[in-house]
Amino acid sequence: MGTTPNHKIMILTSKNKLIALLFGLFGLVVLPWGVLAQGAVSLSVSPTLFEMSASPSQEWSSAVRVINTNSFPIKVYVNAVNFKPTGESGQGSMVPVLDSASGGATLAEWMTLPAEEIIIPAEQTVSVPFTINVPDDAAPGGHFAAILVGTRSLTSTDAPAQVETSQVVTSLVFLRVAGDIVERGAIRDFVTNQFITETPTASFSLRFENAGNVHLQPQGDITITNMWGKERGVIPINQTSQFGNVLPESIRNYTFEWTGDWSFADIGRYSAVATLAYGDQTRQFVNSTTNFWVIPWRTLLLITVVFGGLLAIIVWGIKLYIRKMLQMAGVTPALQRAPKAKRTLSITAPLEEGILDLRSTLRSGEGTLLKRLVQLVQTYKLFLIIVSAMLVFVVLFVWYLVSALSSERGYEVLYERGGEMVPVPVATQNDRVQSDGEAAIANQPTVTIINRSGIAGLDQLRATDLESKGYTVTIARPDSALNESRTVIVYDPTYAEAAVILQEHFPDALLSSFVTADPLETPITIYVGSDQI
Repeated sequence: MGTTPNHKIMILTSKNKLIALLFGLFGLVVLPWGVLAQGAVSLSVSPTLFEMSASPSQEWSSAVRVINTNSFPIKVYVNAVNFKPTGESGQGSMVPVLDSASGGATLAEWMTLPAEEIIIPAEQTVSVPFTINVPDDAAPGGHFAAILVGTRSLTSTDAPAQVETSQVVTSLVFLRVAGDIVERGAIRDFVTNQFITETPTASFSLRFENAGNVHLQPQGDITITNMWGKERGVIPINQTSQFGNVLPESIRNYTFEWTGDWSFADIGRYSAVATLAYGDQTRQFVNSTTNFWVIPWRTLLLITVVFGGLLAIIVWGIKLYIRKMLQMAGVTPALQRAPKAKRTLSITAPLEEGILDLRSTLRSGEGTLLKRLVQLVQTYKLFLIIVSAMLVFVVLFVWYLVSALSSERGYEVLYERGGEMVPVPVATQNDRVQSDGEAAIANQPTVTIINRSGIAGLDQLRATDLESKGYTVTIARPDSALNESRTVIVYDPTYAEAAVILQEHFPDALLSSFVTADPLETPITIYVGSDQI
C-alpha cells in the first residue's frame, strides 16, 4: 500500500484487488449499510451519510462515530471505496480503488483514513477522523464514496475465505465540488397498478430521473382526491420519512400503497397528483397526475336497482298526477281532439282536492278515527307510496352528497423498504398534548433523535413523546437503510445524569459516553432502534 503525498490517497496494491472486490461486494449484497448484528459481533456507525460541499484545492475534515454495542472490546479497520448506484431501488455497489483507477479522479482516492487498526472498548463509541483533499482539477458536480468499517482489513493477507466471518458497516460520503453545477430532474413515470378497482386501494410507482451532475433529494407528496375533489389521502415523500437520494444519471423508483376507508359515497374517479421539489441552488418543482376508478360493481348494481326503482315510482306518480289534473279540467283522452269545455285549474288543484277530501273524511266519516285513517290509507295508497319514494330518494341523495363532500376519511399508507411494504405511521396533533400527571422536565439539554430502526416515522413518534414530557427535541436525518434493533443513547460525560434520566423513557436502551469538542452542540444523541415500538 502506498500513498500520494499531494492528495494523501490510499491505494490498494494489485495483490489485494481480489480481496477488496470481494469485501465490497460482501458489504453490498449481504450486509445492510448501517448496522449489522450478525453472529456475536454488532457494529454501528453514525452518521451513515455525509453530505458536504467543497471547492477545488480545499481540504475538508470530519469524523465518523463507530459504536461498539457488544459487552467486549473489538478491533476494527477503516477503508474508503467509491460508490455508484445500481438499479432503481436505491441500492448501490462498492467499487474499490484499483491501480487502474489511480488517476486521482475519484472521491475515495481523495480521502485519508487511519491506516492502523482501532480498538473500541466494550459498549463505547470511538470517533474515527478522516480528511478529504479535493485536487485542483476536480470535476465539478457530485462525487460519491463510502467509508467501510469492518472487523477485517481490506489489505489483510489472510485467505479470502475468512472474509465471510467479518462484520462491515458503511457510512456514505456525498461530496459536491463547486463549479458548473447542473440540477435537473423530472418525474419519468407516475402510474398506478390498476385502472379499475372494487375497493379504495391503489399502488403507485413513481420514477424520478436525475439528469444533472449532483445528487438530488426530491421532496413533496402525493395527494389523492375523489371525484368531488375531496382529499382522501396524502403520501409524504422525503419529509418525515427518508426515502433516499437520487444520484446523477440514474433513476430512483418509489413504490407506495394507499388504502382508504370504504364508503358508498366515494365510488367514482380518483386522481393522484405527485408534486415534488428538488435542488439546492434553485428550488424547482415537477408534478404528474394519474387517475383510477373505484367501481364496486356488486354494490353499484344494488344502488342502480334501488335508485332506478325509486325513480320509476316517482315518474309513475307524476304521470298519475297529470292525469288527475286533466280529469279535473274535463279533459279525457277521447275528448282531447275536440273538447266541449275547459276549466282553468292550477297545477296544485289535485293536491288541494285531496287535502279537502282528507279533511272532510276525518271530520264527518263513519266509524272510529282509526277506521277512518285505515280507509284513507286504502284510498290514497298510491299517493302515499309515491310520496314515500320521493322522501327516500331525497334522503339518500342528501346522504350521498354529505358523505362524498366530507373531509373526514381515514387511510393507510405503505412504502417499499427492503423488498417489503411497511406502514408509514403518522403522528397526530393530539399526540403532542401532555399526559396528565407528567410534569415537564426543566433544564434538560437538547436531545437529537436519529431513526436507525428502519421503521419510518418512529423518530417522530418518540420525539413527540419526549416533547410531551418537556424535552426539547430535534430530529436528524433518519438512517432509513438500517434495521437496528437496539437503541443507543450517546452522551457527553458532562450530561451523564441527564442521560440516565432519559434512559427511563427508553427501556433497555444502551448508554454510551462520547467526549465531544463542544458539549453544548451535541450533548445527547439517541439512535432509536426497533425495540422502541
